[in-house]
Amino acid sequence: MSKKVKKNIEKQGKNSFVNYIISKKELITIMIGLCATLYPIVNTVYKIMYQNECEKFYGIPGKYFDSDIDNRLLYLLCIIILLFMGIMPTLLKKYYEKKTN
Repeated sequence: MSKKVKKNIEKQGKNSFVNYIISKKELITIMIGLCATLYPIVNTVYKIMYQNECEKFYGIPGKYFDSDIDNRLLYLLCIIILLFMGIMPTLLKKYYEKKTN
């Protein structure tokens, strides 16, 4: 194939992927909204459960065991994003191979 044909095929593949993402824009917005809403709730529940467990185990007031999960969840999110970035090229390759066949 000539370079011009290859570039044209690549553009069509990129455009179809971009169009797919754009078509799922509402779903992506809803997912981000749910995550932003659920994060403080999960964080608060975790803190309360941790304080109660430590209070029962050590026998001292739970206010001394105020754990902060914010950094842990942030690091976990970063790790998941990095893993996804590593897996994404293989997924895209399979997607483009299916599209061309």
